[in-house]
Amino acid sequence: MKYVRHYFKNTSGATAVEFALIVPLLLIILSGMFEVAMYIFLHNKISRVSGTMSFLASRPGVTETSLKTLMDAADVIAKPFNFNLNGGIIISQINVNPDATMTIAWQRKTGIGASRIGAAGNAPSNLPNNIQLKSGQNLIIAEAFYNYEPFIFNYYTFNSVIYKISTFTPRQGSVNLDPS
Repeated sequence: MKYVRHYFKNTSGATAVEFALIVPLLLIILSGMFEVAMYIFLHNKISRVSGTMSFLASRPGVTETSLKTLMDAADVIAKPFNFNLNGGIIISQINVNPDATMTIAWQRKTGIGASRIGAAGNAPSNLPNNIQLKSGQNLIIAEAFYNYEPFIFNYYTFNSVIYKISTFTPRQGSVNLDPS
């Protein structure tokens, strides 16, 4: 009985036991915080990619070659994420026809993803904020996609595609690319 009382009064290893019980929980919480922070950071980067692409594609004098170069530069904007491997951009121009209907005049694409606004030659659908254009107006739309894979909890959570869309009015008239 004397040894049993001594065993319960001895606290020399209590800190080590408490530490061993708390560390796994602490690591899970910190890993989750890291994962959430990276997810938010990636949303910001993809939003910046779509905004920058629509802004740059709406400049006067954009050619097929310069548009391709701009789209290739998205990987630089999205650093440290590998946009060339896991992402994609679709840049479209919407024109208003004389009969006041809108048509997707052209589209250019790199990487993954399918346009959510429609295909070239068709009427656009799912425009952000139900944008309506007046006769003679044009609109550049950049859609950015990124296939998100969690860094730490890859086996416990699902992958998702992050989608951002940005619009910009061409500064001078329209961006006239050869249809392809």
